Amino acid sequence: MNSLFSLAAKNSVAVIAALLMITIMAALELPNVQVKVSAQGLIAEDDPAYIQYQQVLDTFGTSDSVAVILRDDALFTLDKLQVISDVHERLAQLNFVDGIDSLFTLDNVTNVDGDVRFSPYLNPLPENQEALQALVDKALLNPFIEKNLVSEDATTMAINLRLKSGEEFQVSDSEIVSQIDALLKPLDGQVGEVFALGLPYVLGGLSEMIVVDQKTVIPLSMLALLLVLLIALRRVTAVILPLLTASMSVVWTLALMSLAGYSINVMTSIIPALLVVIGSTEDIHLLSSWYRARERGYSGTAAISMMAKTTGLAVLLTFMTTYLGFLSISLNDITLLQEFGIVASTGLLVNFVITSTLVPALLSWSRKPLKNVSDAGEKHANDDDWYGRFAAYLHVVVNARRRLVLSLTVILSVFAIYWANSIEVDNDNMSYFNKDAPIHYKSKVMHEFLAGT
Repeated sequence: MNSLFSLAAKNSVAVIAALLMITIMAALELPNVQVKVSAQGLIAEDDPAYIQYQQVLDTFGTSDSVAVILRDDALFTLDKLQVISDVHERLAQLNFVDGIDSLFTLDNVTNVDGDVRFSPYLNPLPENQEALQALVDKALLNPFIEKNLVSEDATTMAINLRLKSGEEFQVSDSEIVSQIDALLKPLDGQVGEVFALGLPYVLGGLSEMIVVDQKTVIPLSMLALLLVLLIALRRVTAVILPLLTASMSVVWTLALMSLAGYSINVMTSIIPALLVVIGSTEDIHLLSSWYRARERGYSGTAAISMMAKTTGLAVLLTFMTTYLGFLSISLNDITLLQEFGIVASTGLLVNFVITSTLVPALLSWSRKPLKNVSDAGEKHANDDDWYGRFAAYLHVVVNARRRLVLSLTVILSVFAIYWANSIEVDNDNMSYFNKDAPIHYKSKVMHEFLAGT
């Protein structure tokens, strides 16, 4: 570490220029970073059940669908059904729709003079309201329709869109949602309530939540880091450097994700905040050691050398253990965790490289000693070190009551192990949304009036 710090300090201009150039290039790649949530990411691809599921899809087609729900106290009237029929035709023409199951497509079996005839219930529409009501009453006698396509009280109807599958039909969830919602606009004001719900809406909603969270979580984590550094070190440099290395690490990591073909998902979305929180520990250790050396009168170069000797090994070991710990997650069979382990460990590696080169390079520009203190001055500085005095007091208390501390630790550990066994494993995508999110209301309506999601 001493050699690396010394090399970065001696070639500070070249190091800073190189890091700045790489950061600019990485920033240009950020618009290509995609946010994508996939249900398949929660499944182990070599799991026998998943392999069998894929075989079923290859044989019978896709299982993905979107349900368009229409609710109105007077839903089955000719005027409303005419508008719904027009929208139905447009929905069928969407390039990602493989077929539609509804009263406009499901065959009604009739007997006309001894001949069995098949024609959709509502295509064409009946000539009068009495004939329409007769068709609705007949449809509700069909167990495939009741509670699936029409509610028992005939106030709710579903139009189920079957989505195409295969590589040639890869359409993003956001595009599916936007196109369907655009076609449903003419029904506003015509039908009491209309909405669509399906996996694209759930995953698309999660993607939107991730984007919103990134705009709030990262600034909040930066603010938390800033406040801690101001309180602990009370120096401008101590605030700027960790924020600088953290920001550069986030930019580099996101760019590498994009180049490697990884998307931001529910797991990898926490990595930027993770880099800010975990990655800043190395900066804090290095800066604390450097400030201590400078206050004792060491020159810039000598202080960097002292920093390497006192904390270089600790920083290296901290990085290695953290890096290997996150990298081990990539051995998991679940794709989502594999990606998280690879991206998180790569981000920590990037952060270590930036910190180990940028920090000594910038610190080498400091020439004037911060303080030339005597022993009395050091004593006075220690008097202002409230955290150091608190840590010393805590050490005395713990050392005097070792048996009590150990006993409490064992008792708390037993309780923790007991309650840890009650943790439930769940991958319900709906649980990611707040309880007051509109998607929960839509799901409730489907469960109350139809067969549910």
